[in-house]
Amino acid sequence: MLGVLLMGFVGMLSSSGADQVVLQTYLTAKSDKEAKRALWRNALFLKPLSLIYPFLGLIIFAYFQIHPGAKSLMRHSDDALPVFVMNVLPHGVRGLMVVAILTAVLTSLESGMAALSAVVQTHLFSHRAADAAQSVRLARIIMVASGVIVAAAALWVETLGRNIVQILNIVMYPFSGVLLGIFLLGVLVRRANGAGALIGAVAGFLVTVAIPLSGRALPLIDAWSPGMAATVRELSRVSTFYFGFLGAVATVVFGYLASLCYPPPVAGQLEGLTHWSLKPESDET
Repeated sequence: MLGVLLMGFVGMLSSSGADQVVLQTYLTAKSDKEAKRALWRNALFLKPLSLIYPFLGLIIFAYFQIHPGAKSLMRHSDDALPVFVMNVLPHGVRGLMVVAILTAVLTSLESGMAALSAVVQTHLFSHRAADAAQSVRLARIIMVASGVIVAAAALWVETLGRNIVQILNIVMYPFSGVLLGIFLLGVLVRRANGAGALIGAVAGFLVTVAIPLSGRALPLIDAWSPGMAATVRELSRVSTFYFGFLGAVATVVFGYLASLCYPPPVAGQLEGLTHWSLKPESDET
């Protein structure tokens, strides 16, 4: 239960504060107040609707318990929804479900690839685009390349875990937790600096990925040191629901400690950026 709460807390904070797809939505608001109202509306209306998914899962689970013949068509638990859609729903509804799933997947992929293309072009290839036409051409090339990488990763990612939830936690939260840690460093810590945040991000990522990788390295560790292998075995059993929280905490702690080794930011660099240097909102905002 604690792991689920921490995963939801970290996931919500990281998406609301450090996800570029969400931040692009904030930037289209006319004012800070409008952006805040949109965030509250999202929490009040969209989040309760998400409770529909657990109830749908319970309905599908109950159906397969009553109809073992349909359950036998599943290779593993991740096949529950496709098997239910293709073998239980009537033809018209079945087509609508397939269209809805494909639309949701394509929309999410398009938003993420567009954000990735913008970040890569802005930070790595901005000098290559001399005019708008070249910028658009470069953005399309980056999107195609990222699409190829995503398709290739999809063929391999199934080997990471036993089910889609575990795989999602392993793939997403080493990045989401680190992003949240960087965001918290920038907003809450006045002593943080760029070099320290970068070191903290690397440390947070390594701490997170070390957990699933340690289980795969157990045979080698056991041959070298059985005592250490016992410790690593216990570490590898940490639930993937804790990955985001561990990554965020490690990023903040190591980022703050590493920042102490570098000169602090000058006062002007923090103006309006950290929680402690924000100016009170005026009535016109």
